[in-house]
Amino acid sequence: MVNVLAITSNLWYNYSMEVIKILWIVTFFFFTLILIFIWSKGIVINNRIKTVSALIEKIEEIDNNVVKEETVAKEDTAEAGG
Repeated sequence: MVNVLAITSNLWYNYSMEVIKILWIVTFFFFTLILIFIWSKGIVINNRIKTVSALIEKIEEIDNNVVKEETVAKEDTAEAGG
């Protein structure tokens, strides 16, 4: 007589191991997708920060040039008037 319980438990064991393998593969796949997504977003944010920093430096440079020109113009008018 065939032991039905042994056959079904063996089939269930093999089937459950396959399910666990598939779950691990799917989990790893989605985990790597999430890491790639986060990494790409980090690169985009980093580039935006660099761009904003460069713009702020240019604005400060232009502002400093304007202030210097105004100061020189005031000094020139003070010397001419005095």
